[in-house]
Order: sequence, then C-alpha cells, then structure tokens
Amino acid sequence: MEVRRLFGILVAGLCVLGSTALASASEWQVDQASSSIAFTASQGGNEIKGSFDSWSAEIRFDPDALSEAQISASVELGSVKTGTSQIESALASAEWFNASAFPQAVFTSTSVKPGPDGGYVLNGELSLKGIVLPVTLPFSLEIDGDKAVAEGTVELMRDAFKIGEGTSAGQVALPVNVQLHIEATRVP
Repeated sequence: MEVRRLFGILVAGLCVLGSTALASASEWQVDQASSSIAFTASQGGNEIKGSFDSWSAEIRFDPDALSEAQISASVELGSVKTGTSQIESALASAEWFNASAFPQAVFTSTSVKPGPDGGYVLNGELSLKGIVLPVTLPFSLEIDGDKAVAEGTVELMRDAFKIGEGTSAGQVALPVNVQLHIEATRVP
C-alpha cells in the first residue's frame, strides 16, 4: 500500500541527485546513514509511518545538463519498517508487496526538468509488484560544493500497483505519500 508510494518517492529522490554514466553529468554517492525513503498511509483513520532499510541508487546529475541526468534506484521491499511487526509481515505478504515474488521495487528516470520555486521535476518509471507505471516527483535540491541535499514527496495510489488487493479504501486509504530525503557527495 504505502510501500509502492515510498518506493516511488525514493526513486524520484535519487533521480533528483543525478544521472547515470554521462560524461558531463556528475556522479553522486548517496550517504545512506543520512538519507531516507519513508512513507505515510492511513489505516482506519490512523496514520501509519514507515521506511525502508535497504535500498541503493545510482545518480548522475548536473543542474546545467539536465538532459543528461540519469537516475536509477532499487528498494528491497522486505526491508520495510513501521515499528509494528504485524504490519511489516502484512506488507511483505502476497496481498501487499509480495516481497517473495517481487523482492525489489525499481525506479528508472526518463527526464529531469526545472520545476517551480527553483526546484526540479523528476519523471521516470516505477516497477513494483510486476507493474510498471510513470511517476513524477517534484523535489528541492541544494548543492554546496561537493555536497547535495534533495527532498521530495510524491503521492502514489496503492491500487494502481495492486498493493493491498482485497483491502478496501475504507480500511486502508488508497493514496500513500512517499517522502525522500537524500544526502549525497559528488564523486571525484
């Protein structure tokens, strides 16, 4: 349910910081300890927060060469943490993430464009539970020398990825907000 959205945000956030394997775009190394992919969902009117412990990203990004930006990210769906083991087990199950059959969510960027208020808009495709859909993530980016911080939020609809099949929107809301906070260092 929220994992799909979380993954979308994670991938979008990673795309914000870079692109892959292009000559003029800088490569960025994500600081995993300072970065996060988190999500918020609503179950029975109560807010549920979670995050993923295991994910990786390849980022190439230069604000002056947006057409060369390339980003890819992979999230281990079984690494979901909510603080409640019952929810974590349910999210890994076939009805939700089906982590045994689809262990990873994968995001691949298609473009990065200037956005409002000096930010950017990351477009790409998210593959989750065997379904590939477009995702658009607006994000802010601050670059100070060789350090960068990107933040973005995207709303994903869990039913679009067949997350939580058989669970009504009255039990668990369809929208899931995914929040990305990415800190990275430019690779020399």
